[in-house]
Amino acid sequence: MSKRLLIAGASGSVGLATLRAAKEAGYWVRTLSRRMTHYPMLARYANDVVLADATSTLAIQHIFEDVDIVISALGASVSAGASEKRSFRAVDLVANRNLLTLAQKTQRLQRFVYVSVHLSPGYTHTAYVQAHEDFVDTLQLAKVPHTIIRPTGVFSAFSEMLAYARYGFLPVVGDGQAKSNPIHEEDVARACLARLEGESCQIDVGGPDIYTRREMAELAFRALGREPRVWPVSPRVFGWMGRLSGIGSPRKRELFEFLGAVSTTTCVAPLYGERRLEDYFESLTNLRG
Repeated sequence: MSKRLLIAGASGSVGLATLRAAKEAGYWVRTLSRRMTHYPMLARYANDVVLADATSTLAIQHIFEDVDIVISALGASVSAGASEKRSFRAVDLVANRNLLTLAQKTQRLQRFVYVSVHLSPGYTHTAYVQAHEDFVDTLQLAKVPHTIIRPTGVFSAFSEMLAYARYGFLPVVGDGQAKSNPIHEEDVARACLARLEGESCQIDVGGPDIYTRREMAELAFRALGREPRVWPVSPRVFGWMGRLSGIGSPRKRELFEFLGAVSTTTCVAPLYGERRLEDYFESLTNLRG
């Protein structure tokens, strides 16, 4: 009998890619996400769609019925335009701890797969990373077989570069020489589904190409057929932006803190992904016309 999966955070880029890959592989899938607007998209692939806020245990108390494995890509968005105001800790940590608490009460659950973040010293102090790592610590102490997937930045996190490039310039934090190898969401999904059995483990995954931040910006311009115009921005500016936008929105303050730190830190994970960032940019350009 095929395993039955719960994919938490299924409306996010990694969660949706995992949902599509799981259905293609023949799994029965239940999804968990918050917004009613996501229902039509999820219902195209999921056998069962649950709309609930996982920060409330009462709202998800029956989520693990007839589920063998949970894959959690659940967490607050790293998009500057997202409407979520709660801190990363209040969403990422609380929601995933609630899932784990309920998972430990069921005798059926075989594994908890968690999508965390690849670590480099320059940004481990940020609230975004600490929220992830506090849950990783909790998961490792729990008596539940688990897999922790640690991707570098996923491609969708760089899609906003195209929007800036369309306006004619693109800000790059610092000197733009920090390096990374971002990975496509579909490759992260593949890593999640490949580790549903065996010993508990942690897997760092990155894409096939290593770029400087400036080179990533230039790829966005090239996808649009435009001459690159990159505007260096001091990391201090992100600190000021975080303090200003953080009034009434802890997530915005924490987001700018993280973006300023990660954009000036080299973070390269072992090669796992196959898809290339320039192809991703070009596909978005063709899609939008």
